[in-house]
Amino acid sequence: MLSRECRTVNRFKLQPPKGLQPDSVYQWMQDSGISLKGKTGVRTFHDYMRDTNIGDFTFEQVLALEQQLCRQEPFVSLGRYIHVWGQYNASSHQDENKDNR
Repeated sequence: MLSRECRTVNRFKLQPPKGLQPDSVYQWMQDSGISLKGKTGVRTFHDYMRDTNIGDFTFEQVLALEQQLCRQEPFVSLGRYIHVWGQYNASSHQDENKDNR
């Protein structure tokens, strides 16, 4: 029997147990007929902040800067997570299915 200190709490987390390499995801999307429409660095600056007052900047100013820069490199790649979105190209996929018949 485990002691109370050793027990783990079942929690739901949004992150995968093992992260994926961005280039692998981009390639998978391309191979699947999904065109990359955009990407955003998530928590680009937040994880580097220990205090709500960063130098001469307030938390709100740093947050506004993150929101402004989160879709520009190198900031996208500096984020803890990268959120990508795309669009499925149905006509391209249909053309492939015709060729395979």
